[in-house]
Amino acid sequence: MDPDCDVAGRHGVADARGQFAVSAQQIAASIGKAGMQIAPDQLTLLTDVVATTATPVLAVRSVQRSGASSLLVRLECQNLGECLPFFVNVRVRPGNAVQLLEASSNAAQAAPPRSTSALVRTGMPATLELDGGRVHIHIPVVCLENGRKGQIVRARDKESRQVYAAEVVESGLLRGRL
Repeated sequence: MDPDCDVAGRHGVADARGQFAVSAQQIAASIGKAGMQIAPDQLTLLTDVVATTATPVLAVRSVQRSGASSLLVRLECQNLGECLPFFVNVRVRPGNAVQLLEASSNAAQAAPPRSTSALVRTGMPATLELDGGRVHIHIPVVCLENGRKGQIVRARDKESRQVYAAEVVESGLLRGRL
């Protein structure tokens, strides 16, 4: 299988929304750059992972043990507007879990510091503007992630508890589409 293809074997093909599937090969290569050499078949994606570009640069943000022979790895796109953060489960031999945890913590310490110019922060109230044709809705939400201008973040409706993905426009203002 071509390492640049997604799990369905497609090569850089966008879906109808202009999103590209992130492949297990891409994820394994990114985890490998963090010092944890694994094969794509050791990964279990906990959700479909998509990005706005065919080849996003992924960064490992945390690794924690989730059992004797598995690790939970949190990744995100280096350019935060390209994809939402996501988790994958990595199956390892029991003796390798400690070595991989140490390797990932060393790589995380060497990672460049992240920008602190977030306009919205986790737990912060905001207004979500939803636009669709002739309909314009303003919904009070609570941000579930920190975000900079142009970044896509998750936010929860205060009443219905529905979770939305929306673009950060300015401090306290998010925009989405119906």
